[in-house]
Amino acid sequence: MDQIDDINAIRADLAKYRKNPANKQIEALASLSNQLVHLTTATDNNVMAIKQMKLSGDADSDAVSLNKREREMVADVEIETNQSQQITQDTSDLVERLSNTYNNILNNSLNDTMRFLTVWSLILAVPPIISGFYGMNVHLPLAVGRWAWLGTLFMTAALIVAVVWLVHRRK
Repeated sequence: MDQIDDINAIRADLAKYRKNPANKQIEALASLSNQLVHLTTATDNNVMAIKQMKLSGDADSDAVSLNKREREMVADVEIETNQSQQITQDTSDLVERLSNTYNNILNNSLNDTMRFLTVWSLILAVPPIISGFYGMNVHLPLAVGRWAWLGTLFMTAALIVAVVWLVHRRK
């Protein structure tokens, strides 16, 4: 039970970082999850062992026979092990939920980052496209005269502004 109390204290501390979990908190959560797997297995085995002891102690024909006082003690131990099994399972569920929350937060953060990078890649793709067309050695509209390069700069700026406006409007 002391180990479960320690795990619950660490879990409660990790729940404070729900808005912005760092690698340190994620590693601590993974460690808690591993510990809980071992504790859950141990408590399940304890419950099975107590039930087996209770069954074998109830039969008078078995080599191990329990008197009334010993049966009461086994019943008390069974209650305690069932409680510890339930508390371990509850703690495991809470750690799993916290892990899912961290996962959702990290996925949302990744989605926001990818959206930001996609928008900026669209905006930054405009100048190479325009300069690529006007950098060719073929006759293109608006590419005559001394100041044609200014036209390409204005066209690039206008397209960038249009893309930014469209992206901002569709958010």
